[in-house]
Amino acid sequence: MRRRSHLQHQRLVVQARGRLSQKNYNTKVKRTRKEAFQGEFDDHDDKVTEAFHTKSAWNEERENKREKPQEDG
Repeated sequence: MRRRSHLQHQRLVVQARGRLSQKNYNTKVKRTRKEAFQGEFDDHDDKVTEAFHTKSAWNEERENKREKPQEDG
């Protein structure tokens, strides 16, 4: 097994540190956002169902709009 040079090792250390800090940042941000919206998760199921229906209705409407110009042309 070949020994790493000092510079190679330093580069690897820096890369690892960067990945670690990014990971920590991601988890921290996700956690704080989750806490911030915790109150909104209480009636979560109703909202999800409602949002799903409005979204699907909106999608249908959009599909209809998209199909019309093709029929004309």
